[in-house]
Amino acid sequence: MATQVTVTPRPAALPVEDIRPRFDDERRVWVLWLFVGLLTAGGVVFARTRAFFPDEGFHLLAAKLINSGRKPYVDFFYQHPPLYPYVVGAWMRLAGQTWRNAHTLSALFTGCTTLLAAGFVFRRLPASEWRLAGGVITATLVGLHLYMLWFGGVGQAYGFCLLMSVAAFRLATVGVEGTSALAAGAAGLCAGAASAASLLTAPLGPILLVWIARHNRQGNVRSKAAAFLGAAAVPWCLWLWLAVQAPRQALFDVFEFHLFYRQVNFPVHLWQQLTTLASWIDSPQTLPMVLLSAVGVVFLSRATDWPLPVRAEFRLCVWLLAAFGIYLSLARPTFQQYFTLMIPFAGILATVGVYAIGSRLWGASRPAVPVALVLVLYAVGLARSGWIYRSFFNHLMQQVDAFAAEIDRVTPPNGLVYTTEVIYFASHHDPPPGLENLQGLRLQVEPVLARSLRLASTAQVDQWLGEGRFDTVVIMTGDERVEQLGLTRRYAGHKVLYNTYVLSDRLKK
Repeated sequence: MATQVTVTPRPAALPVEDIRPRFDDERRVWVLWLFVGLLTAGGVVFARTRAFFPDEGFHLLAAKLINSGRKPYVDFFYQHPPLYPYVVGAWMRLAGQTWRNAHTLSALFTGCTTLLAAGFVFRRLPASEWRLAGGVITATLVGLHLYMLWFGGVGQAYGFCLLMSVAAFRLATVGVEGTSALAAGAAGLCAGAASAASLLTAPLGPILLVWIARHNRQGNVRSKAAAFLGAAAVPWCLWLWLAVQAPRQALFDVFEFHLFYRQVNFPVHLWQQLTTLASWIDSPQTLPMVLLSAVGVVFLSRATDWPLPVRAEFRLCVWLLAAFGIYLSLARPTFQQYFTLMIPFAGILATVGVYAIGSRLWGASRPAVPVALVLVLYAVGLARSGWIYRSFFNHLMQQVDAFAAEIDRVTPPNGLVYTTEVIYFASHHDPPPGLENLQGLRLQVEPVLARSLRLASTAQVDQWLGEGRFDTVVIMTGDERVEQLGLTRRYAGHKVLYNTYVLSDRLKK
């Protein structure tokens, strides 16, 4: 006699249509918009008053030089893809050429990133009672993270790359649903724009392309892949246009420099790499996000009542986090700010983790308590992180304005100035050839290659200083070259600002 086996049916997953926001949810979406708007307004204020990072200077200066008719690679050394300085240059033509306007643009990019990440959770979280709460939690985790406010609000490519990355992610999830290849092409365009602004986003395009190919539900997957690849190449046409004019320089600046010369400028040690990773994770805001993201990943592996397409979309965040984490960890050297690019995807998964914990502890219909806890704990973490890095927010850009004003006051209209990139940007004086990017001074390359790359060397600059070639010199009072080269004896004007000499009124020999 055959043994009868009883099979317990698995609970049916919700159809995709049932997890889309209901009319009541759509009416409450203005609450999420208002919350993100407040976060963005705060980010803009912070960006215009406090945000600063030393490396933003050569990006801003590149945008200024582009507006004056010069071209990266062709006319000066610029070790990144060219899209970001062209975007900032175009913005400053409209808004004005100041660091505050450049910071405002970055903060707006970052605010839009927060809205896209929060909107994804609002639209895709299956539990209708948690949609608004989930959107608010995501906006808090993403928009209140210090690194999003800091690096997403300075004159570097992070804000632009964050927006393009999350936009590409959102468009990819839309692209697998319909028969048209338009959304897939738009996803490729955004992914290509991100990589054409910074190579730190290089894993984004391949991961999204593979995901679209695996999870396509309607339409021809080949046409969507072709649209994605074709559109992704469009932003790189700018680099190609410059490479036609200066092929050796364009290849060296964007690729060869990072493969063979970058670690010379920044010596790399394994302990330093591990310390950087540990410092990034062990912060008042990142560690809770990492732990909650881990809870979210475990929950997704067991959430059989969630529609498979929705789980696939949330799992795409897992793949993006893994790809970015490995890729950025292998950069030689890596820096904590690089991992800012992971925060939106970690915030989405962390929200799933909050839902998994909160729905068990307080019930599926009471999300207010987890929202309040996340807001309070994250605000405290922001305050503590801000205190740790307070030295970076001590009106440093206002100091830059003070130096620029003094340079413009004491330097003849066509006079030569020796200073840093960010002060060149803020002043009305362009750098002499070879000083557009001070990182190029440390490059050890053959003289012929150095000339073709428009590079000066440290020895050449010291020689120029010793000869009194500059009309104005901005140099730290403790710099040993002040005594070695007798700089104070070469200039009649000796003004000190923030422990830094502004030497002017060059004496005739």
